[in-house]
This record gives sequence, C-alpha cells and structure tokens, in this order.
Amino acid sequence: MGFLRKIFKPISKVLDKVIPNELKPALPYLAAFAPYMLPGGGIFASMAGRGFGSAAANLVGQLAQEGNEGEVNPLSLLLAGAQGAFTAPGDASRGIKSASETFRGGINKGTPVEIPGGNMPGQGMGGFKYDTSGLTGLDKAKNYMLRGGAKLSDLAGDAKDILQDPFAEGVTLEQITSAGATPFSQASGDVIYGEAVRQKKDYERSEAQRLVEEEMRQRG
Repeated sequence: MGFLRKIFKPISKVLDKVIPNELKPALPYLAAFAPYMLPGGGIFASMAGRGFGSAAANLVGQLAQEGNEGEVNPLSLLLAGAQGAFTAPGDASRGIKSASETFRGGINKGTPVEIPGGNMPGQGMGGFKYDTSGLTGLDKAKNYMLRGGAKLSDLAGDAKDILQDPFAEGVTLEQITSAGATPFSQASGDVIYGEAVRQKKDYERSEAQRLVEEEMRQRG
C-alpha cells in the first residue's frame, strides 16, 4: 500500500485544489451511487467498463477528501468496482452481454440427454434434460459461484432500475430505501474511514511534537 500511496498522493493534492471544500463531503455518496446511476450505453454497457467507471468514481471520492494524502480503502474500491460490474446492462446490438447473462452463460449444466417421446396420447413429446453426473467438484463449485453472481446481478439490476427512475409506477418507498441501502452504507463507511485516517495522522503529529518538546526540555 505504500507504493500505491506514493502514486495517489499527487492526485489527492490536485483534487484538493480543484474541488471546492463544500462539495468534498458529498463525493463519497455520489461515488457510491455511481454504479447505479451511470448510463447504460457506450463503455458502461459492459461489465469491465461499468466496473472501471464505478471504481474510478470511488477513487476520486476518497482521494478528494480533506487531509487525504493518498490513502485509499482497497475494500471500498473493490466493492465499488464489483457493484458497477454487476449492474452492467449489456448491449445486444453490439453483442455485449449483461452481467446476469455473462454469469449464467458460464454455468456448466452438464451433458444434454434426449428424452424420447411416446406415440400414444399422454406420453409426452420428448425433449432433453441435463445429466450432471459427470461434473467434477470444481465444476459444481464454479456453478455455485456463477449462480450466486447471476443472482447478485439480478438484484443489482433491479436496484439500478429503481434508483434511476424512483417515481415510476408501482415503485414503493420501501423498494427505494432497500435499493439505496447498499450505496448509502458504503458511502458512510468511506466517510468514517477517512475521518479515522485523519484523526490517526493528527494524533501521530501531536505525539511527535510532544516527544520533541519533551526531549528539548530534558536537554535544557
């Protein structure tokens, strides 16, 4: 993290100068809602593009805070990127799959087995089913994670739709509150993290000053 801090420190200084102090406290909240509010077209249609855009917004929100010297909460950055990726809507005209389609497309369903149909009434028309007996433990674990990712993508997509149009017909206050709970909690966590870092630095500076003064008194 020390290496990254050296990279981010100049950026935080620039942001500190160009962004008004009145706007800085709101940036973590704006960044937290970015995964759900970014447009659905262009680069933001794909998981990679939307994830990168959301992570970038989170990074700016953290580095722009008063007193920041390149400190970044990596967990918050990761969560922001993941939320952005999960809300990717895709673009069928460009062959870009949504996050949900991407996860479900990677599931190994097994080997398709034909089900023969009967010739008599009531015997069905046949079809096929998937035989999962050949799946390894690794395949099953992968499928479990992919299904979980697809479920999270569905939930994130629903939250995105609600937050982008909270006054749509049928949308309730409870749904709006539920959709905004995750980004609001993340933003609040970023604010608390930034304040804790500032207090730690203030304490270290005051402690260093106290030790210097104590040493000077002993020498005098």
